[in-house]
Amino acid sequence: MGEHALEYLNRLSLAARVYLDVEGSEDEVGLIPELQWYVRPNVIVKLNSAIGASSKATDWAPEVSVLLTFEEGPAGGAPAAGRLAKPPLPTRRPLAR
Repeated sequence: MGEHALEYLNRLSLAARVYLDVEGSEDEVGLIPELQWYVRPNVIVKLNSAIGASSKATDWAPEVSVLLTFEEGPAGGAPAAGRLAKPPLPTRRPLAR
């Protein structure tokens, strides 16, 4: 059997999100908590730490990364990536009856 993963993403504020991932294969399982900080709409700093949950997995592997997105003009046909960096806020609507 191949690899598997279970992922969870939650927005804490307009500038921060928390991501949690449990992934692995048959004999290697790891837990990866991550904090994502939106410095600007097109700059995201990611801090995570992979923690081995099985004997064959790496014990601990911290990472710091910076994700940059670049806007593409309307001629490219794609929406501007910088505007997509922050997902829209959820709206609260009354339940339909």
